[in-house]
Amino acid sequence: MEMTPKMFKAVSLLYEGKSKKEIAEELKISPSTLGRWLNDPDFKAATVSVASQQIGQLVPDAVQTIQKVMHDDMAKPAERLNAARTVLEYARVLDREEMDREITVRVEYV
Repeated sequence: MEMTPKMFKAVSLLYEGKSKKEIAEELKISPSTLGRWLNDPDFKAATVSVASQQIGQLVPDAVQTIQKVMHDDMAKPAERLNAARTVLEYARVLDREEMDREITVRVEYV
């Protein structure tokens, strides 16, 4: 289904924390219409896209926060350790993604 302006507004309202009932009322649609939208692949893709954008905007702040905690001599050892773990876990995810890309390239080459 092609996304309409109301559907995009519904995605925005979902990420503002509005309930399904509040969204239906604000957009003057039935709750069943919103339910259909929530099951629509294009609508789901739009919600994922908005979430990805919002998360992407937070990444620099998160990295800066982790750096501050890791290098803060006044922080508790557990806090510094958790910050370091976060960095290592993220690095492991990046390594897996790189390995997946390398495997894909090798498979395509063969």
